[in-house]
Amino acid sequence: MKNGLKKMALVAAGWAAFSAAAEWRYEKHTDEATGITGHVAVSDFTETDIHSPQRGVQSWIEVVCISENKDAEVGVGFTEILPFSGGTLEDGYRKTEHEIRFGGEPETIAMTQNPHSGNLAFNGLIGDDLAVVKKLMGGGEMHFSLSVDGGGEHTIKYDLSRASETIALALRECGYDTAKLQS
Repeated sequence: MKNGLKKMALVAAGWAAFSAAAEWRYEKHTDEATGITGHVAVSDFTETDIHSPQRGVQSWIEVVCISENKDAEVGVGFTEILPFSGGTLEDGYRKTEHEIRFGGEPETIAMTQNPHSGNLAFNGLIGDDLAVVKKLMGGGEMHFSLSVDGGGEHTIKYDLSRASETIALALRECGYDTAKLQS
């Protein structure tokens, strides 16, 4: 999982500004130091009701796929490092559980927080469990619930209406067989 969180850190610095529309976009990033190339499908910023001392916190969803090993992960990013409630610390990474909902009943999913960027990575997506990727590509909305120390409970709504084509593009560009997502 630490390698996966590094993937998210590879691209996190590239998300400086987004338009207000619910767009998804594809980006290709190559780390100059390592030569590792990441293919990314990322949503626009979503406003939240979470506030830091300076401003409101914004969030996005990203699917990051690394060409060299065709490994991918899905994460939720934030413009601020948030102190999430609960969970456990393992090797400096906070393991937490959050509730997500894709139009139906809520599900509890395990996630890992990168201590350097504050981003959360879904645990175990590409490979063994494609359920969340398929749901992201299914359109509609994703509701993500979280609890912030001293900041209460929050639910963030993400628009997935244009996610499918962009996610498929990022996965194909890194060599992932997207036919596996159709079953």
